Amino acid sequence: MWSRLERIKLKFNLPLIVVILFFFFYFFDILFLRGMFFSSDLRSNEFQLRVYLGRTLHQGKFPLWAPELFCGYPLLGDYMAGLYYPISLIFFYLLPDIAAFNYFILVHYLLIMIFVYYYARLIGISNWGAMLSSLVFTFGGHTIVRTAQSTHLVALTAFPMVLTLLELYYQKKKRLFFILAAVINAISIFNGHPKIIGFTTIFALIYLVIREGSVKHIRTISYWKQAGLNILIFLSITMGISAIQMIPFFEQQQFSYRAGGDTYENATSGSFPWSRLITLIYPYYFGGPYASPELSSIFVETSIYMGIVSLFLILIALILRKQEFYTKIYIYTLIISFILALGNNTPLYRLVYPIPFFSHSRVPSKILFITSFAGAILAGIGFDSISTFLTKLRNTNLARTIFRESIIIGIPMLIIFGLAITHTYRLEQFSSGILGTDFLYAHIIWQTGLVFITIILILVWITQRKLSLNLLKSLFIGLLFIDLFWFSSILKQDLNKAIPRELSLQPPAVVAIIKQDKSELYRVYSFSNQLYEGYDDIHDSISLLTRFSGLYYGIPTFHLYGPAKILRYYEYLGEIEAPWIKMAESQRTEMLYKKLPLLSAANVKYIITKIPLSHPNLELVNKGGIKVYRLKSFLPQTYFVPNGVALNDKQDILTYLNRPEFNPAEVVILEKYPNSTYLQRINNQSVNNATIRIIDQSHHKIILETTSTDSGFLVLSQYYYPGWQAKLDNAKVPIYQANYLFRAIELPSGTHRVTFLFRPKSFLIGCGISVVTVIVLIVYFFFLFYRQRNISSTTPFLH
Repeated sequence: MWSRLERIKLKFNLPLIVVILFFFFYFFDILFLRGMFFSSDLRSNEFQLRVYLGRTLHQGKFPLWAPELFCGYPLLGDYMAGLYYPISLIFFYLLPDIAAFNYFILVHYLLIMIFVYYYARLIGISNWGAMLSSLVFTFGGHTIVRTAQSTHLVALTAFPMVLTLLELYYQKKKRLFFILAAVINAISIFNGHPKIIGFTTIFALIYLVIREGSVKHIRTISYWKQAGLNILIFLSITMGISAIQMIPFFEQQQFSYRAGGDTYENATSGSFPWSRLITLIYPYYFGGPYASPELSSIFVETSIYMGIVSLFLILIALILRKQEFYTKIYIYTLIISFILALGNNTPLYRLVYPIPFFSHSRVPSKILFITSFAGAILAGIGFDSISTFLTKLRNTNLARTIFRESIIIGIPMLIIFGLAITHTYRLEQFSSGILGTDFLYAHIIWQTGLVFITIILILVWITQRKLSLNLLKSLFIGLLFIDLFWFSSILKQDLNKAIPRELSLQPPAVVAIIKQDKSELYRVYSFSNQLYEGYDDIHDSISLLTRFSGLYYGIPTFHLYGPAKILRYYEYLGEIEAPWIKMAESQRTEMLYKKLPLLSAANVKYIITKIPLSHPNLELVNKGGIKVYRLKSFLPQTYFVPNGVALNDKQDILTYLNRPEFNPAEVVILEKYPNSTYLQRINNQSVNNATIRIIDQSHHKIILETTSTDSGFLVLSQYYYPGWQAKLDNAKVPIYQANYLFRAIELPSGTHRVTFLFRPKSFLIGCGISVVTVIVLIVYFFFLFYRQRNISSTTPFLH
């Protein structure tokens, strides 16, 4: 069967072996020293979500809803969880947590290396040129930083795989490869960053149109029919398979602060500034990613370093081979993608901003991965053209003049530069940079040295005919190895650091303190003045249980992070949940005190913080660096409220909730008041005449038994979200949005059984579309195999 489908066998020749050895050498500590990737988003979000997925799968459950996160979190549309991503499902089901996460990242880097190499070979680049392209893209700036963001890494992995399969489709003329390209693109949506996948899809469609033009004349009807058909089929397969993820995701987005599109200013935040072009030569000119939390985000998103040698090779490709088909493709790709990455630093971005894909997302510089890929391919093309380029230079009368002038001008400039550096910075600062403790001073000299060495090698070969071209190429490859390893190794010191398992996952002290309370269901809220008041991103994100960190230790936390970006959550908590806004501790704590009733309504019992608090409603449970406070007015997850007030305007609701006299135990704010015979009167008493008992609770079901002497409202401090249904004594009843964020049903007096069930239509519709698409593809593959079998059986064997 495989032979009939023309299975592609990679030739593990020496250049590819070298690439893989470089991979193993770079990730040696992860592979053999039991370290782990645990930086940035991995530390507080992605690792916890995937571990949560693995644990629930072992329990025989599939978690479309996570009650332990936020106030109930819809995982079904969150691509960060990777609910439907095969590698996540397999690794985190079969392997221990650490091994699963490490291999998850390592496998994707290995796939990137192999498929970039293979794509370069397909388009005519030599073995060593393909090896160079693979190294430049995999260990260049915009890819290697993604060890800190695995969803970005998943999306990046799909890019060379899709291009390789599309190229195979045109070269082998087999529809199978085309379908596989669309399938890979669809699967990447299950766990990849949407913006990177969006750019991959757009580029793949453009690639289809361009490659179709290389085999058919663009003025013919057949060209437009085939190009249009290819685009339609590719999009249909991509959207059909990924519908199970995409439909719930788009449902989530309608509750996001991006639902109506970002403003131009927000949509272009994260634009690549012109000043950062210098990082093509000096990647740490503005500092490293760990200089400050603000710089970390800028560094990661705008990192574009490809190595000094690569810049020379790209220049060679532009000079000598700009008329060739693939060179032209990637010259235009490099230019256009870089212009888009500039965002608001060029007026041209105004032209694409009205397109929803651009107006509903931020960080234009994310497209730099395409710029980096184009640069890597051009570098491989340039490497294959070194001989032609240098021969032409050698045969010109300018060669000796260039060499002489470079010596005359370059040496004095180098001496002046060295004197300036040693005069400005102390020798110990330079040595500390070499040792990696302070690279800001050393990297300037190092990078300048690489530039000079590369130029000198070229000039020596031009003027000294005895120098072998193969030796020169080997020296170029050696320089690139050293350059990229030095660059990425500095990143490993913090951003991509392999942290020992015992250190990274040792439970913080607050976990044991909070877990001593086994009385009832409750949530924990972390309060910090992040970024500005001594916040340590590496330590505090775990010790304060921010974002999803508490999930790993089995502690429900009232935090929200992820692609949902639910607008009401941030409006509900206001500026205390905006730690990026710089303000004094006293100002932020005063805001917190005003929000204590709202935290009570959210089932928050404990507040953990580094900031000392003093309020009559707070009881200090644990002193020390990390403090734990118990909220005295804590409300259980489900509670009875006798009174209800209906308000239609969002701002009126928020104003009412933030009144000093507001008490969530006495009155609930509804956005639609029920017209029911149950509520015969408004109970003005503040006495709670009801008991509520939780009979059963799981990811998708909550069963309660209630007894009350008065009619009123049963409030559930879980997120009001489409797909939840409520039954009162087996009869369906409406769910009302309560206290801006939560759920409530009307409750008559007496004893009742209340059931909440999660039956999201978005999941059912998406699942149906995905299943039908997969069935159609399976039928098509069987038909293809059957037809080829019949053709081969009727074809005589030729000797």
